[in-house]
Amino acid sequence: MSRDSLSENTTADRYAESASALGGLPGDLLLVVAYALVGGGLLVVGLPSTLQFIVGIPLLLFVPGYTVLSALFPGRPSRNAGQVSSLSGMTRTFSSLRSIQHRGVRWGERVALSFGLSLFLVPLLALVLDFSTLLFGTDSPYHTGPIVAVLVGFAVICAAIGFVRRLGLPRDERFGVPVGYWIDDFVGGLTGSSVDALLNVVLVLSVLVGAASMTYALAVPQDGSSTTNFAVGTQDGSGEFTVGDYPPNMTVDQPQQLTVQLQNHEGEPANYSVVAQLQRYDGEEVLTRNTLERFSTQTVPENRTWQRQHTVTPNIAENDLQLVYLLYQGDPPQNPTEENAYRSVHLSVNVSGGGGAGSGGTGAGGGGAGGGNGSA
Repeated sequence: MSRDSLSENTTADRYAESASALGGLPGDLLLVVAYALVGGGLLVVGLPSTLQFIVGIPLLLFVPGYTVLSALFPGRPSRNAGQVSSLSGMTRTFSSLRSIQHRGVRWGERVALSFGLSLFLVPLLALVLDFSTLLFGTDSPYHTGPIVAVLVGFAVICAAIGFVRRLGLPRDERFGVPVGYWIDDFVGGLTGSSVDALLNVVLVLSVLVGAASMTYALAVPQDGSSTTNFAVGTQDGSGEFTVGDYPPNMTVDQPQQLTVQLQNHEGEPANYSVVAQLQRYDGEEVLTRNTLERFSTQTVPENRTWQRQHTVTPNIAENDLQLVYLLYQGDPPQNPTEENAYRSVHLSVNVSGGGGAGSGGTGAGGGGAGGGNGSA
């Protein structure tokens, strides 16, 4: 008989042996909690984008579901669990919660269900973040810190419940990851015939190479995918940024407060400079460029948002002017123009002379996606 079609005693023995490891302590839960705490801490401190993806995907798509299943099903599968196929017989076997508890969940099912349950739980945890915003009147919660805190807190609470429930069972009835069985099975495959050993080694290497290739393809941006989103708008009293919201009618020599926002998606930290110009056009040609404001950013980490409030004071009284913001990586050139800028935003404005209102004009910010609070 192959090891896949285990007898009842073999199935019971492998789970009983794994549950007896570490003095009966749930080693899998200890490992999951340690990963959640360490990985969450690294994500909050800041990691390169590739490492963020590698560390964050299990925390997002596996850990929540696994800890919930550990709390719901602390015991090992029943002795007849091996007589039913892993997932094909679920509809027939899992006819009620009581039957699920009686049958138990095998390791393969537990892993598969952990991914599916995590996909169900993550949107619910996002609703918790939204509710906290409404309840406490805080800013947008969708930043690394709050998201990681909710995921890790949820995982730790569910793992603690599973830990207590599992220790409440007799040692031979506790669920345990059958690591020893896997090792024995792998060693047995290598100590058989030379052909079987070679096939097993090739299979393991193929799985590892495939997983590494997929992770690299998903985590590393392709050429040309790096960018910086650049927008100009205003902030309300609560600090909420609105892209493209600005006064289209201004008065000469009277300052107006605006906000510049940029989001670094270059794949690495970057320094930026911003130049604000008031330009007079003649059709499609720029006749004059008057620099109103110039400033540089601090180092903006990758995948972070940087904002700055500033004032611009128009020095030309005329309609149909362009308030142009030029973004540069590093220091700007001596003659900043749209042609040598990395990104640019154009705002159509009318400037009246000393107290009069110019004719109406409209404009919209562009050059990138805005929105979102937070600063690097």
